[in-house]
Amino acid sequence: MADYWMEQESFQLQGVPMNTKHLNALFGGFKNTAAVRKEGINFEGVKYKCIRADKYSIYASTLYEDVPRGLVAVRTNTYVLLAKYTHPMYPAVCIEAVEKLAEYLRAKGR
Repeated sequence: MADYWMEQESFQLQGVPMNTKHLNALFGGFKNTAAVRKEGINFEGVKYKCIRADKYSIYASTLYEDVPRGLVAVRTNTYVLLAKYTHPMYPAVCIEAVEKLAEYLRAKGR
């Protein structure tokens, strides 16, 4: 995967404001998985505990919140797929969907 960069400090993705600082930290987690496992992930103002981190996947869930939620980030050759889930969705369903899409994209060389 090539290095990434973003010109703007923030932008909107389908109407949702995104902070490039948080995205860059998340993308950097694929290169430094030990730090992600130890420190967790701060994304969109929410602290997530790392469940799994390797060179292709990062799974994380919230620590102490009333409504359980989490995020799944999976890397392909070209893309980083990012999905978030909240109660009542089961984390395994979100993980399976994102991993299958990533597997498909990898098979297509993307």
